[in-house]
Amino acid sequence: MIFKPLDALVVICTIVVITIFFINTLNNSNSSSFVKIEVVGREYLYPLDKDEDYTFHGEIGDTTVRVLDNTAKIIESPCSNKTCIKIGEISKSGQSSACLPNRILISIVGDHDNEVDAITF
Repeated sequence: MIFKPLDALVVICTIVVITIFFINTLNNSNSSSFVKIEVVGREYLYPLDKDEDYTFHGEIGDTTVRVLDNTAKIIESPCSNKTCIKIGEISKSGQSSACLPNRILISIVGDHDNEVDAITF
């Protein structure tokens, strides 16, 4: 098989397009995400990249949310079944966790709202 000059142009263009795609993907992975915490009708927004514990007073007591390593989770709650604690960490935009008896909802919001789950070639 003999390569012609037009074949080399197609290969170069393909490499350029793939490089631009991967650079764009890497730049988007550093975008900011936030944890939105809704407590009895009020909303709070905190950066997901700042490690800290936040305590909120809900309908039946205090619930503590831990933000650590770009994840968020409920670590303490006064509810009886502790399902909100068992859910564990959330980290991707669109994920949420809730303590329904205490009326507290945490969710991840940010630039990755239309994030692709997998890429197939």
